[in-house]
Amino acid sequence: MKDKKFYVYKLITSDDELIYIGKGSGNRMNKHVQIAMGNSINRTKNPKLYNKIKKIISNGGFIIPKVVFESTSEDDCFNEEIKIISEIGLDNLCNLTIGGEGTSGYFLSEETRMKMSKAKKNQWRDKWVAGRKITKEHKEKLLENPQLFKKGHEGYWKGKSLSEETRMKMSKAKKGQKSGSITEKRRQAIINGIKIKKNI
Repeated sequence: MKDKKFYVYKLITSDDELIYIGKGSGNRMNKHVQIAMGNSINRTKNPKLYNKIKKIISNGGFIIPKVVFESTSEDDCFNEEIKIISEIGLDNLCNLTIGGEGTSGYFLSEETRMKMSKAKKNQWRDKWVAGRKITKEHKEKLLENPQLFKKGHEGYWKGKSLSEETRMKMSKAKKGQKSGSITEKRRQAIINGIKIKKNI
């Protein structure tokens, strides 16, 4: 009996635009156009991809599937899929995830799970720093422990000091506020609640 062969493939448009990286077997890579142009429930799994394919086909274009990696090991294909998507960048593709998800009942190895975890962390990091100017030291700290740079975390303000201007603004905003103060409406509601309890 022949070993089942798996592969990693690219979907390229007639304008030479790479839009998707996938992992499959058999005729999997050739089914995307059929799904996009039909009414299959599979269209809902990735509307970003299938809406794009439908628009391309409707405008006279076409989709070229291209195998870029083959193996009898599905795990190897998952690893290659994750690697390629990570190199290209999820935001540059119609993929919804960083890869590694399969539907053939295969249990992922620890190595593949680690690669998926690392790719997801890098994806979060890239979105977090987008449009921000940060130092090399800052990036290294972020990679070591991303939680430290999330507001609300106990380490976020560690070692930081507020400017005099910020302190004045905070002081001004707090003036007139009483600790534990309640509104007249709330106070009346409490009184009424107490009266109701007494009458029960």
